[in-house]
Amino acid sequence: MDQLLEEFYVRTGELIGGLYQEWINKRIIVLNGETNSSLVESVIIPLLIMEKDKEKPVTLYINTCGGSIVETMTLCNIIDNYSAPLNIYVLGQAASAGTYILCAGNHNPNVKKYCYKFSVALIHAGGTCLNGETNVVRDTYVFLEDLDSRIRNYMIENTKITEEDLNQKNRKEWYLFAEEMKEKGLVDEII
Repeated sequence: MDQLLEEFYVRTGELIGGLYQEWINKRIIVLNGETNSSLVESVIIPLLIMEKDKEKPVTLYINTCGGSIVETMTLCNIIDNYSAPLNIYVLGQAASAGTYILCAGNHNPNVKKYCYKFSVALIHAGGTCLNGETNVVRDTYVFLEDLDSRIRNYMIENTKITEEDLNQKNRKEWYLFAEEMKEKGLVDEII
């Protein structure tokens, strides 16, 4: 195992026994939970370290209810530009912000995405809560509207989901089962 990777896991306290060590040795990363600031440490840093060896594939298993779109889009940037073989598997769900992870890599020949028969994706408007001085709330609202437009365009540019699809499903919880995930270009194959 790469010494830098081992030091990273020891330093962050993620090295918690033989199973986790075995996953890292096999170049397996697991995102199981909410996408938040720990995503950088638990997924992005290992991906960047493992990318150094461009000959060996990396496997990323995801099962997420979503979370912070900013951290999620950081992961999408990494996936879009990943220079080593990367296989992404949806174990159970790629919901909300997690669906954008499935939009990533569609123009990158190194990235392949898979889901299982009962995997589910969810596209919806997400949520936020604003509090504070009026000007701060206004500025944040403008930022969030711009961000929403950008990530909406990202989805359209990186899948077979059209603007018309999104307009029809606006303000709804759009659940996609495995077949529709494949049809809409979120995954390449159903296992």
